[in-house]
Amino acid sequence: MARPFVRMPVGAAAVLRGLAESGTLSEARAAKALGIRFGNFKELLRKDSLAKELWEEALGIERANLIELMHERARAGDTKAAQFLLERRHGMTATAPTADAAAAVKLQIVLPAPLSPAQYAQVVQVQPAQSEPLPAPEAVAEAADE
Repeated sequence: MARPFVRMPVGAAAVLRGLAESGTLSEARAAKALGIRFGNFKELLRKDSLAKELWEEALGIERANLIELMHERARAGDTKAAQFLLERRHGMTATAPTADAAAAVKLQIVLPAPLSPAQYAQVVQVQPAQSEPLPAPEAVAEAADE
């Protein structure tokens, strides 16, 4: 078995840029194109700063190409593309700009923990209401006639 790569192979930058330009960039395709086992490629991305930098550059190229494509579609009248660009690039949604979300009023209601019947009896003290007896119906009818 061959020794694992500890650095990106020669020409890796050109290979990653080519994959990004073609829109086929993925970790599996990059590993295959570079002749590296997939697990070794993932380890390189984690440990080697140059590999990570090359990968980020390739992702940036792919991202720029996709945004350019969305711009072209938006200019051609595709409202979904325009909506996507407004949401992702400028933080604007159909409801409200997300930038104002930080200034919004936030309300938090904290409910007490559940109580056992004994605890509830200690907290709530119920006393019967002191009231006068209700008047007889005849007395109410007489008062209404007056």
